[in-house]
Amino acid sequence: MPFHQPNFEVRRMSKDIDLISSHSADEFEFVMNNIDNNVDELWCKKMLPQNPYPIENLVSYKITYDSCLGRQESVKVDAFCDVNTNVNTQRISSGSRILDFETRHEMTILSRGALIADKVTSLAIGTVGIKADRLTEIVKQIYDIAILLRQTNTEDLVVAYNTYQRLTKFKTDCFRRNPPYTVADVSASIVQSLDGFIPLNNNMLVAPDLLKIYDGFRGSYLTNLHPYKKSDHITDVILISLFAKSLQRHPNSEFPEDRYLGVILKKLDQLGLMDKEDASVLRQEYLSSISGRLISRKMIRNAPLEHVYLVKELSSLD
Repeated sequence: MPFHQPNFEVRRMSKDIDLISSHSADEFEFVMNNIDNNVDELWCKKMLPQNPYPIENLVSYKITYDSCLGRQESVKVDAFCDVNTNVNTQRISSGSRILDFETRHEMTILSRGALIADKVTSLAIGTVGIKADRLTEIVKQIYDIAILLRQTNTEDLVVAYNTYQRLTKFKTDCFRRNPPYTVADVSASIVQSLDGFIPLNNNMLVAPDLLKIYDGFRGSYLTNLHPYKKSDHITDVILISLFAKSLQRHPNSEFPEDRYLGVILKKLDQLGLMDKEDASVLRQEYLSSISGRLISRKMIRNAPLEHVYLVKELSSLD
């Protein structure tokens, strides 16, 4: 798994590219064939889509190229063709710098808010998300979604809420299931999946099936420069759970007037700066307000303060 490390901040990169195009599959294949025939040191080979669900007009290619590291590398490109969906995007002009690299061509990408709305549906196990036999993807998706949420702002969150229902409806239509999944079905499956990752009635332990996956992710995808502690993973799961339940409570895609998630993100930053005495007082305050129906306060009294805070917020949505 490639990494980019600007200013000693490790960022996980990807080895696949997802495209959405209004052009037909035939037009896209024509372009790829021209690239294969006319670009030296780059080879395009069509392959069967590896998407867990059959989707019409999804075209996949394996792109092999001579990398600057002196060896051949490859990247998978999935193109969803004949698509006309109204999602929030941003235009990257030619010459812009992304991850310290200068882009040679103009491109259009999903905005951060739209990307959050898209990525969270990957956790809709049993509906439009990851299939149950591909659970190795889960920890990676949780890691990515949590980073996006932590780096977001109010404007991004407005876009995420406004885009989620439209984008999810678009995905359910693509699956052509009869009867089709509803947006409510997808939202419920996201919440149910997240509830199973960290059983809150079991001392906040990572679910056994996912613990091995978490260990594998940490060892295979990350470096010692960026330790992803188990407590960080638990924080991420609960944070995404809050976002998912907030989406579920606002089915009309309106952004909550109390800017709920934004307040939580700001509070998490503040908790990390508190001194020990103030943190102890706040912990007791949070514990006393947690609903016993969701989780026994005794079970989490020794948990990190941010976990206690997030569980307190989660209990208010239960």
